[in-house]
Amino acid sequence: IQGGIYDITTGKVTFLGKHPRQNEILANSNAAVIRTGLDAPMPAPEVLKRLQQGNARYVIGHVDNKLVNMKMRQSLVQQGQRPMAIILGCADSRIALDHVFDTNPGDLFVVRNAGSVCGATSGGLIGSMEYGVGHLKAQMLVVLGHTSCGAVAAAMDAHLAKERSGDDVPDGLKALLERLAVPVKMAAAQCSSNALADKVALAIELNVWHTIEQLLANSKVMRDAVAAGSLQIQGGIYDITTGKVTFLGKHPRQNEILANSNAAVIRTGLDAPMPAPEVLKRLQQGNARYVIGHVDNKLVNMKMRQSLVQQGQRPMAIILGCADSRIALDHVFDTNPGDLFVVRNAGSVCGATSGGLIGSMEYGVGHLKAQMLVVLGHTSCGAVAAAMDAHLAKERSGDDVPDGLKALLERLAVPVKMAAAQCSSNALADKVALAIELNVWHTIEQLLANSKVMRDAVAAGSLQIQGGIYD
Repeated sequence: IQGGIYDITTGKVTFLGKHPRQNEILANSNAAVIRTGLDAPMPAPEVLKRLQQGNARYVIGHVDNKLVNMKMRQSLVQQGQRPMAIILGCADSRIALDHVFDTNPGDLFVVRNAGSVCGATSGGLIGSMEYGVGHLKAQMLVVLGHTSCGAVAAAMDAHLAKERSGDDVPDGLKALLERLAVPVKMAAAQCSSNALADKVALAIELNVWHTIEQLLANSKVMRDAVAAGSLQIQGGIYDITTGKVTFLGKHPRQNEILANSNAAVIRTGLDAPMPAPEVLKRLQQGNARYVIGHVDNKLVNMKMRQSLVQQGQRPMAIILGCADSRIALDHVFDTNPGDLFVVRNAGSVCGATSGGLIGSMEYGVGHLKAQMLVVLGHTSCGAVAAAMDAHLAKERSGDDVPDGLKALLERLAVPVKMAAAQCSSNALADKVALAIELNVWHTIEQLLANSKVMRDAVAAGSLQIQGGIYD
């Protein structure tokens, strides 16, 4: 097919040759043929190019004519589907995804809900995308947020109202706000502007990243596919004013998320001992998630329990913590069953120099091969405060120590007396705070002094004992 111009004055025809973009036009037009189950999976870079080209046509209003006829429908029925991409988008009625990307039936496997959130960590939504990846072999998944998102705006409104005046979240928003809580809270805290629109805009982008993170954390199918290079997960923001989709690329912390998510698999006796530096990193990361309320979803099911029963345990760490009911250690470090070997008593003290407590930790070190032991005190420790009160009362007036505190005070006597003597402040709270820290060090000293198993392991470099304070 060639073009030409006839000059009606001279009678001459100037031949222009083929269309300068003939190959591109042919490629795009051939791509418009209906995709079915007979097609090979489309590589992610090609998918991204097609989505970008389709959206560019949509923005200028130059969309392709759609192949909507009986033959097309019969092909899809008889030959099945092989979508080029999975889109997780918002339920918002203003966003018709097949229009936004100018695609045909058979091109997109679409999952939608209010806010483009991950939703439940198992079941329908994640299961749908795993089907798209594992069975339909899609190599591209786009998590698509959009400007002026009513779901995110409503969640931000509810969050700010609760922050300002303690207003209850309306019933119709509770479930949604739960799913949007992390990006909304992060945006409210991080946004340098006081304008609601700016906070919402930031929350929309953070929600895209959070959703990708949740997909990777909670789907082994998607995690393995990304790690193997057979799936790309990218973020995008659709501008409902211009119609343009801005592709954000992969999650900026994808490698870290994959590493952490793979680590979230239940630890059993089949696992190798985890080196102390890696344990410390995991504990710090888990506690950081707990502090901001962005905890991982736990692998609590029959398969997990059976694995722990049949394969035994290989905890990554031993924690000697206080019996205080306010401190749920598996929550504090955001860990799964099988991660922590936990010994607890009032005050996180060493206790008897032989027997149950030390024997328990020696079992964790010698038999379970844990390479990290953390002695964890905590602020506002009632045991230490009670011991300090009793000690000061005895110092002031010779009052007898109440029977219920005698045994505890005996174990806490050294750090309490040292804190009372060393603290430069007369305030009880300051003396207690110092005693809490000194008690951590005293407990570690007692463990090393009274346990040859732990002493030898520390000397050999196969065990680290560290102290910590939980606020």
